[in-house]
Amino acid sequence: MENRQKLDVLRRRCDFLKLREEGHKSFLSSWMFINIKENEIGKLRCGWTIPKKVGNAVLRNKMKRWCRAYLRQRLTEEKTPRVDINFVMRARDKEFYRNLNYNEFAICMDKAWRLATKSS
Repeated sequence: MENRQKLDVLRRRCDFLKLREEGHKSFLSSWMFINIKENEIGKLRCGWTIPKKVGNAVLRNKMKRWCRAYLRQRLTEEKTPRVDINFVMRARDKEFYRNLNYNEFAICMDKAWRLATKSS
């Protein structure tokens, strides 16, 4: 069985609101931006905002799985950022996310990772 890293996930509404108010918004592409802020906890915490306009539940869950898989892969690296980060997917045309492939997604996430490691 593969050894999976545990991600700390933002779950409380107040964490998301604090991140939106105090964090830095960075546009990674025309379809995704992040809110990012250093935290006091000393480790990476992440969350996702994926509205229903992105697609059905299956598609939204696929986007979350991709985020988790990417972040778990990066957590094995030496320098793990100490930030709170919220990935926000923006509404696009009906088929955009369905046709999005993982390589395009990973390019966008690479930008987010560079910003996160620079922040901490």
